[in-house]
Amino acid sequence: MSAVLRILQRTRDDDALIASFILGRPASTQRVYAGEVRAFLRWANKPPHNVSANDLRGFVESCRRQKLAPATIHRKAVIVKAFYGFLWREKELASDPLQFVESPPCPPPGKPRGLTPDSAKKFFAACGGHSIASIRDRAMFLLMAATGLRISEACAVSVCDVSDAEEKGWKAIRVIGKGQKERVVHVSPDVWAVVLAYISRRTDELAEAVPLFAATPRAKPIKPMAVDRRLSDSSVYERFKRLAAKAGLPEEYSPHSLRHWFASEADAAGASVEAIRLALGHSGLGTTQKYLNRVRRGINEAFAKIKTPNVS
Repeated sequence: MSAVLRILQRTRDDDALIASFILGRPASTQRVYAGEVRAFLRWANKPPHNVSANDLRGFVESCRRQKLAPATIHRKAVIVKAFYGFLWREKELASDPLQFVESPPCPPPGKPRGLTPDSAKKFFAACGGHSIASIRDRAMFLLMAATGLRISEACAVSVCDVSDAEEKGWKAIRVIGKGQKERVVHVSPDVWAVVLAYISRRTDELAEAVPLFAATPRAKPIKPMAVDRRLSDSSVYERFKRLAAKAGLPEEYSPHSLRHWFASEADAAGASVEAIRLALGHSGLGTTQKYLNRVRRGINEAFAKIKTPNVS
């Protein structure tokens, strides 16, 4: 077998193992996990069965030389170790070569990822404009801030997913989140009025399967548009980053900051952690608590209200 054929065969074998590893995970997780494992195998330049502990250590050092963020290096190492743990459990390997390689430390979270009241005001001020795309972006990002939708969830919402809620004037939106878990988020009349203003400007037929937020046709599109004009995650991400830059916001803000904003505002308004968890679609409270500042906020004031026993 020629060298080229051997490389092609190895690639096919690697892809089969990776496909088994990511099977059953959410689509977004599959993309990340598959990408990280492939990046490591390309760097190691050897079949998965020949990888050793020193390969992962060398890969981590290579990432550090590239000045990647510690959290990014930690994520890469954890995913690669999980891949090899999977191969060992599935008896693809006689032993796990990376079992005793310590993952590089993950630093504690730095700056809050959610928008502050001031940055939120600046961002939505930058969302002004009278074009159909500007009105759509304002409505979409406002809906994400008011409900905690992920960027992929906002793109996936169709007209048929919207119905009247029990509360007068409110709307209920059926959302399919990570792991195909379904939940319902409620939209206030004020927020829905902004979405309705966008919908009223659309000229396409609003059939049930049509996306709630649609792409606008361009004379010379950079990428081919989906048949149903559904927005892609990447296009919405780029729209947010452009508007954030226009508003003069720090580079670390992303569409996910709107989700953090929702959690923080709900927490400040007195919503229970469990209620916020259900609204965000988290599997466990631990993930939800990472979004909140409840422990750090007003801790002395809260403890001061505790009545201590009289020991005199």
